[in-house]
Amino acid sequence: MIHSLKYLFGWLLKASMTLGGTCYAAVSSSATEGYIPVSHGGKLYYEQQGEGETVILLHGHSLDHRMWELQLPALTDKYRVICPDFRGYGKSSAQSEKHPFTHVDDIITLMDSLHLDKAHVVGLSMGAFVAGDMLAMYPERMLSCLLASGSIRNTPGPHTPMTADERKQRDKEIAALKRQGIEQYKKEWIEVLMQSGGTEREKMRPALTQMVSDWSAWQPLHKEVRLFYAREALDTLQRRRPNVPTLILNGKNDTDGTKPALLQHLPYGRHKILDNCGHMMNMDQPEAFNKTLLDFLAAHPRYAFVVDAEGKGDFRTIQEAINACPDFRKWGRIVILVRKGIYHEKVIVPNSKRNVTLLAEEGTVLTYGDWAQKLNMFREEVSTSGSATLFVFAPDFRAENLTIRNSAGPIGQAVACMISADRVSFKNCRFEGHQDTIYTYGMGDRIYFSGCYIEGTVDYIFGWSLAIFDHCQLHSLQDGYITAPSTAEGQKHGYIFYDCKMTAAPGVKRVYLSRPWRPYAQAVFIRCDEGAHIAQDGFDPWDKEEPQKTTFYAEYNCTGEGANANRSCPFLKHLDDLSNYDMRQILAGNDGWQPIDDSNIVMSVRVF
Repeated sequence: MIHSLKYLFGWLLKASMTLGGTCYAAVSSSATEGYIPVSHGGKLYYEQQGEGETVILLHGHSLDHRMWELQLPALTDKYRVICPDFRGYGKSSAQSEKHPFTHVDDIITLMDSLHLDKAHVVGLSMGAFVAGDMLAMYPERMLSCLLASGSIRNTPGPHTPMTADERKQRDKEIAALKRQGIEQYKKEWIEVLMQSGGTEREKMRPALTQMVSDWSAWQPLHKEVRLFYAREALDTLQRRRPNVPTLILNGKNDTDGTKPALLQHLPYGRHKILDNCGHMMNMDQPEAFNKTLLDFLAAHPRYAFVVDAEGKGDFRTIQEAINACPDFRKWGRIVILVRKGIYHEKVIVPNSKRNVTLLAEEGTVLTYGDWAQKLNMFREEVSTSGSATLFVFAPDFRAENLTIRNSAGPIGQAVACMISADRVSFKNCRFEGHQDTIYTYGMGDRIYFSGCYIEGTVDYIFGWSLAIFDHCQLHSLQDGYITAPSTAEGQKHGYIFYDCKMTAAPGVKRVYLSRPWRPYAQAVFIRCDEGAHIAQDGFDPWDKEEPQKTTFYAEYNCTGEGANANRSCPFLKHLDDLSNYDMRQILAGNDGWQPIDDSNIVMSVRVF
């Protein structure tokens, strides 16, 4: 290898990859093309065609959007496919040594301009560098990620300036390339792209020759700014551990078979090797690559099922959709879109239906009217546990935007939602009932409520679990008690309320924050806004002497008309600091669960 090619070939080796392309063709009659403005006056070119969930294809170095020509026929029947040119490549505007930017931020700008909140992202070679950056820095924008022939670069990120030695070395490489001549350099570069191919690699040569011939070769002739988050992305990925379904794909001739280290930071990551191909697998073995890509996309749809009460979806009832989910699925999340409507049914999420999300359009209500003393078909009482509208027994269940209602009214215990599973989360949900609205049944199980509305009368949040309420509204319909924890002995935390607001219906004058259902009950209120209806004592002993000896109730910096720093309750503590109440650490447990950062817990939904 001559000296002027060492720069680009070394660039590949540092990132554990090579590069690729495919044939030129005129823009399809069904495709549209355009430009979007990016930073420093730049323009990003893109082409798109097809309808459905969005797939963004990111090209390799020295190539452009045309390298994906052999994938488009397979994808566009089912997906909306967007193929951009990175800045400095294809039809996009040129790069500059003076203006810093990153490729992934350009792609985010493209998505924003096209009003895309999420997409499946596929990158090959340099495109995988960019997709890897996105996986670390913007996982909330990804439905899934396929990294072909590369991942996150192990090089300095954009906030690390180029050193004097690096500049000096680049000057030498640029001088050597100019002496050699750019045309000779391109010929040798084509051979670099070809060398790891399979037995049919010569089919790629015309396409690669055309692509590289049209390439401006600006990059090897200049000192580029740092275009990838690289090590900064690696650090962020290790910290965030994004739950984005990810497939790392290598050609057999381009890998030693070692399991990628990145997988240890990707809970839903997999690795696969394609036979008889190298770095440019999408051109080398397009049929095998397309099948792998389509299978991967099909396994991770935005919505696995659509529930529509009027029959315009896959199912009319939520329970039918739950029943259709595969049992004990370990890789990836099953998202069920529930369209706006009133669903009169009891719903059970059994233990085998794991990693399920109920994503509801705003205004969607799940309602039923059982209560504890109601008689079943055997003339037996339904019981408190049996009265629930929604039963959650499966770990890693999530719900968003859903109203969960027990419509029995003020008739005694009548549960809206019973949870007996670990790592369960609710965002922007409403829980409506009277007595015993939410039953956190699973001893020690972690449950996270974010931005939820919860109403009731007596003990309307009760049970054994570790439950965190983050910026929730607790609305009392009559005088009574908000919580009745029964925390297990030895459990470090019970109920913790962060930045919650306590409100009440007109005429409500005396509501207690908590009373101990069992010994060792724990409830802590941090920075909560307590309305005038909150009783001055705040906490009630329930006339039980034994639980008072072990109960732990505490407040920290609470405000509002009902707040009182001088409550007379003997078992109440006032925290001096929050050193033992880091929300993320508490939720993390022993397995690193982080529903606050989870990219798949929050999805914007447009109303159909």
